[in-house]
Amino acid sequence: MVGATINQFMVQSSLREAERIIEQERVMRLSAQDTETFIQALENPPPPNAQLKAALQHYREAKRDDEDTGFNWHPRPKGL
Repeated sequence: MVGATINQFMVQSSLREAERIIEQERVMRLSAQDTETFIQALENPPPPNAQLKAALQHYREAKRDDEDTGFNWHPRPKGL
């Protein structure tokens, strides 16, 4: 334990493990093939589908309502 109290040792060990877990969750590791697939998807995205277009239209309408009075949000019906 090299000059540390048991409490200090436990705190430092816990901190190192927490940092390791956070780093593990924060970093995404991809194979070469997965990296290529990901880059291709970023560079050549598929065209927006009907659901995405409807969501964008809904967002724009909500933003337009917001210009002077505050955000006027109307949730979309299920399935849109």
